[in-house]
Amino acid sequence: MKINEVTAEAVGKWQSIFSSLGIDVGNGKHCPCPVCGGKDRFRFDNKNGRGTYICNQCGSGDGLELIKNYYHCDAKEASNKVAEYLNLTVQVSHLTRCELAQRLNRSGYHCL
Repeated sequence: MKINEVTAEAVGKWQSIFSSLGIDVGNGKHCPCPVCGGKDRFRFDNKNGRGTYICNQCGSGDGLELIKNYYHCDAKEASNKVAEYLNLTVQVSHLTRCELAQRLNRSGYHCL
């Protein structure tokens, strides 16, 4: 699945996703930030079920952004953690060299 498909599947499930990953986001009131550790600068507001948060030091973001910051990983790795929790299959495309060359040529890239 693509990253945006994983985050779409996660809508409304972020509290349990964070809990399963060991990320304490509190109960919506100001609490310690799971990323920077500030005592009361973090708030999990979960707007539209997207896992959104605000930290007065780290800034704001959605659920995937919080996982990225907490685990110091990229979006793909964070997405894989969410997909694993949700039991989603991450599809990997294996192209032959010929298929890859054809796709690149169609895109305007020319292989030598």
